[in-house]
Amino acid sequence: MNQDQQENRDTLPPRGPKLRLLDVKAYKDGEKEGLLLLDRKGLFKDPVFVPAELLPILGALTGERDTHQIALDLGREMGCSVPVSLVEQVVEMLDERLCLEGERAELVKKQKRDNYLSLPVRPVACAGTPGYPKEPNLLRRELDRILSEGEAPQLHGELLGLVAPHIDLARGRLGYAAAYRRLAAEEVPPELVLVLGTGHGGPSTLLVPSTKDYETPLGPLPGEKGLISCLLEHFPELAMDECLHQEEHSLEFQAVFLAHLFGNSRSKSSPKFAFFLTGSLCSNPEEDLGVQRVLAFLGDKIEAMGKRVLVLAGADLSHVGPFFGDGKPVDRAWVERLAQEDLRDLGLACDLQWGTFVANLKRDEEFRRVCGTTPIYLAGKLAERMAGGPALKGRILQYGPSRSESGEQCVTWASLAFEAKATE
Repeated sequence: MNQDQQENRDTLPPRGPKLRLLDVKAYKDGEKEGLLLLDRKGLFKDPVFVPAELLPILGALTGERDTHQIALDLGREMGCSVPVSLVEQVVEMLDERLCLEGERAELVKKQKRDNYLSLPVRPVACAGTPGYPKEPNLLRRELDRILSEGEAPQLHGELLGLVAPHIDLARGRLGYAAAYRRLAAEEVPPELVLVLGTGHGGPSTLLVPSTKDYETPLGPLPGEKGLISCLLEHFPELAMDECLHQEEHSLEFQAVFLAHLFGNSRSKSSPKFAFFLTGSLCSNPEEDLGVQRVLAFLGDKIEAMGKRVLVLAGADLSHVGPFFGDGKPVDRAWVERLAQEDLRDLGLACDLQWGTFVANLKRDEEFRRVCGTTPIYLAGKLAERMAGGPALKGRILQYGPSRSESGEQCVTWASLAFEAKATE
């Protein structure tokens, strides 16, 4: 099959039931065994359980065969009769749960998108998660406790870029403390903060800007509407996945700290904010014309605005263990290996060796599942542009692994500062 034939095949409508692109997780509880289907797009929230005995049917839902042909083919492969009615029941169940491509999922997707776009602000979605109280006074006290932890920050120059975790506030508190204590120590606060977060919902574009202010339990963060409008005018395709902002935590956790640091001030010097979800990069973004065009455009606009700008990335690092699909629990030796690999690559970022930084993480993607590659890269590149290149230096403020006691999972994270030394 040549390339044109393959592309035509990929764009043809399915002839039969087709499973949506979902995450899967092995599940076993006593005698109950099978797979859990999870949806990053958020059309359904609760995992959908598929028993082990029905997995052959699940695997056959590629859109290439109707239910009758699936039953015939599975019967031939398994050496027994597979009733068409059983295949149809499984298909109907999955369709009702929004696991299949088709009219039902598309209708819900459109409703979800339209509902979000009609809202006046991006509403709070993650309050109540560990370390993040819903009640404003409790939240302020908790954030004050976090920001009181750790050593006093050192200042090595003007802060142009900052990386903070996006794991929940309870597990990542030392990382959040290091990042936001460093920001709070700036003598002159930024006038504009560009916030870049991992798009866990799988954006189809490099950036997904928010046209809405971000609400927090401590009040809203006003958006820099002019910059966003100008960006969308030049790159209208970036608007297609805006509804992914609705349930994304990578930006909301940053918004909470930003509101705590800057939200009380109602003076004209209070910063404005621009929130962006980020999609995936290729292995060599330095030679990707699309990536470089967006970076150049943002760099030009920031420069023309003449404002003091901070670029902030909400980014975690490695994700390993059975919870993420690995075959064995995470032990201390594994955590130590992760630290060596993570710190090696963070060192490349601090030295502005962006090509090698991204190539390493993309190479190890299957094993380490680093989800912060794009926001770290974009934040560092924009900070480098603002500093004029050689004047910028990155440094690691804090690194840590968050490993569950059982070893079921381990997520690593870091805080970085990109600072520009004053020229003599």
